[in-house]
Amino acid sequence: MNTETVPLDRRPLTSLWHSILVPMDFSTPSEAALVYTLQLAALSQAVVHVCHVIPVPHVLDVFYEHGLEQPESVKRIKQKVRKRLKELVLARGGDVVPRVHFSEDEAAAGVLKEAMRLGPDLIVIGTHGWRGVKRFFLGSVAEAVVRRAPCPVLTLRAMPNLTSSENHKGETS
Repeated sequence: MNTETVPLDRRPLTSLWHSILVPMDFSTPSEAALVYTLQLAALSQAVVHVCHVIPVPHVLDVFYEHGLEQPESVKRIKQKVRKRLKELVLARGGDVVPRVHFSEDEAAAGVLKEAMRLGPDLIVIGTHGWRGVKRFFLGSVAEAVVRRAPCPVLTLRAMPNLTSSENHKGETS
């Protein structure tokens, strides 16, 4: 069948991606990556895997609640992440339900471990696009993932139509 002469809406749908991984820290760029990923997944019927990396040591995590033992803190973090992710997905009105995965590690290492474990066809990751001194001190998780990922990586900056949560990075209450 010559698909060049067939109208676009009647061409056979072939899926480029069957599995997409999107790392989430709930910053504006990561929310933009989630929105984009949900759209890609709806078009390609891909499974969406969301990875949230819980920083170690936990005292550096904004989810950390003083006075809780480490296992209880991690349990509360996971509950908050699931709740916030559900809110984001419902707000977008999509019918794609992501699978949530957690890792306790440094951000880039945690994402890469999940990518190796899950074997996605694509990683969609948000980036702040920082340069210079800010990038030197804060590092670039996206760059580390791009350099070492076992599959293609799509990086996205925040989209202007998203509600900004940059001031609440990591907060999911």
